[in-house]
Amino acid sequence: MIATLSRKPRMLPPELETLILNFPAVAECHGFPPTDFCVIIEIDDFMSMYCYFSAKGNVMKDLSGSKASASSELANRIFFRLYQAANTMHKTGTKALEKYGVTTQQWSVLGALSRPQAANGMAIGDLCRFLMVSRQNLNGVLDRLGRQGYTTAVTDAADRRSKRIKLTPKGEKVWDAITPLIYSYYDNTLQGFSFDDRVDFLHHLNHLLNNMVKLED
Repeated sequence: MIATLSRKPRMLPPELETLILNFPAVAECHGFPPTDFCVIIEIDDFMSMYCYFSAKGNVMKDLSGSKASASSELANRIFFRLYQAANTMHKTGTKALEKYGVTTQQWSVLGALSRPQAANGMAIGDLCRFLMVSRQNLNGVLDRLGRQGYTTAVTDAADRRSKRIKLTPKGEKVWDAITPLIYSYYDNTLQGFSFDDRVDFLHHLNHLLNNMVKLED
């Protein structure tokens, strides 16, 4: 969470200092979750004070007057949270589907192949690009899905030298079975996010993803 207190005088009054030091307790009283956050006090056009608090309410870092340092610290926390979120998603998402023995990597492939535009299957290269994974990593997932009888490789009608991956009737059946569990998982992980929050979040994730894709060129 980031709170911004704008255009305060250069000499901070005692009541503002008290607010900063007690901001974690104030935030908790107003229903904010116990998480890391930043208080930004814009003293004037040239100087800002950035105080970072941990979930326990301790001041983690004071980067007064250094907007570049504060920006770098925020970037570090954003990417570390993304790393943690991705790892936790794989663990909790797989647990949500443990009844069917489907992992998050497998559900992403099943989901891609369940789309109407993939009714005739997908070439492995196209599937790699769609999921943004390497062929080596995808091959392992496809091998497991094939052994489970959820996918099969069929000859490409347009190029008989190529193969296309498609869902089997068993794969379609398991996808229909796990879809409600996946949406329940989404609802649980997005608790507290309004519709507008989700739209904003998706917008920022798309922006981040597009920037990352540019680094591959």
